Amino acid sequence: QLYLSVALLVLGLYIKTPIAFIALPLLFVLFYKRGLDVLKDKHTYIIAFLAIIGIIPLVYITLEFGQVNLQAVTDIADAEVEKYSLSGLLWYLLQTPSQLGVGAFIGVLAGIITLFAFEKVRTKSIKNAAIMVLWYLVGYVFYTMIDLKEARFNVHMLLPLFFLIGLA
Repeated sequence: QLYLSVALLVLGLYIKTPIAFIALPLLFVLFYKRGLDVLKDKHTYIIAFLAIIGIIPLVYITLEFGQVNLQAVTDIADAEVEKYSLSGLLWYLLQTPSQLGVGAFIGVLAGIITLFAFEKVRTKSIKNAAIMVLWYLVGYVFYTMIDLKEARFNVHMLLPLFFLIGLA
């Protein structure tokens, strides 16, 4: 399963490079489930080696032809909001209700409230919700650090919010 997961992530990077942030929550789950034993498994190193080999052409293509994308991440002279301002830090959070729609946004809020309000649901779902919350938070930080702000960029971090609706 790990070979398939990493292969899909590497292939996904060729379609939409910013999904790279998903690797951090996936690594968290891997270490949470298998502990430090994952570092003793030879397959871990084989997978890492294959992933690096798979990403080398993408790095070359990005450096050769993706200068505009790199500039969008690091330095936009006429950015809509300042990256480290309060409006810059809250920009994607304020876009979320309109991106999800009113019904889904209410469902997400209900799922979060359910997670914390009911003991039975909390103990059963906290492990499942942790990966979704981590996915959203890592994605939020990732996209907030990009100078160019457009609502369409963060679609990849919205998926776990739909899973939280299932807790309601």
